[in-house]
Amino acid sequence: MINKNLNIINEQKPLAYLKPGQKGQLAYIDGGEKMRRRLEVLGLRPGKEIWVKSAFFNKGPVIISLDGRLLAIGRGQAQKIYLEKVREG
Repeated sequence: MINKNLNIINEQKPLAYLKPGQKGQLAYIDGGEKMRRRLEVLGLRPGKEIWVKSAFFNKGPVIISLDGRLLAIGRGQAQKIYLEKVREG
């Protein structure tokens, strides 16, 4: 099921489209091997819970909380990180 208005595919949303205060579980990363390895070193793995702390629509990084740490994820990478079970924090 594709909803073109919200860019939702099968109830999964790109991290870049979440609002501050929302959280969800990492479903998958739609990027190359180098990007996936870099993010894995930072602790981003499928099943991990990610909480969006700060984000500005269409510019700047997305600040997330992961395992008690704050991380800044570039907007381009955040568009390739898909979360599921998204809910308000």
